Amino acid sequence: MPKSIRLKSTSEDLNSGHPLYPACDGKPWTNGQRAKGAEKAKQQFLEAYFRINLAYARLKAYRKKQRSQLPTTVERSLVEQIERAILDREAVEDRHASRGVVATPIPRDGFTVDLLYTHASRGRGCSIIASSSSARLIIALPAGLRSKLCKS
Repeated sequence: MPKSIRLKSTSEDLNSGHPLYPACDGKPWTNGQRAKGAEKAKQQFLEAYFRINLAYARLKAYRKKQRSQLPTTVERSLVEQIERAILDREAVEDRHASRGVVATPIPRDGFTVDLLYTHASRGRGCSIIASSSSARLIIALPAGLRSKLCKS
């Protein structure tokens, strides 16, 4: 991580060319604040991964500064920030999964540098079928075998 990277996030960073902001399908994100539909989903994923990147960068910078000292409450707080950012990202995934929007992160050196998007097609002739099934099988064992297997 270059030393010139700002580790504080602001609302301006979310749509800027911040070095930790991931690319979108291989290209820099250029959409404005008022994205709609699929673009809004992309923006939410990008912001979630950007927050994870920022939190991870803070942790790396702290660990580099501390060298090989034992973990401190500051480090614990930084790890908790990463965990919260991951939970926020999971909430975004849950919100968009029902519409078939999936973001696949491309990592480099522990940071997400790009997000590749997959959208389930819902056009004519293509439908999504969600199904589930379960089965319960009961197999009776001979009495002599059961007593050998189950030490009662």
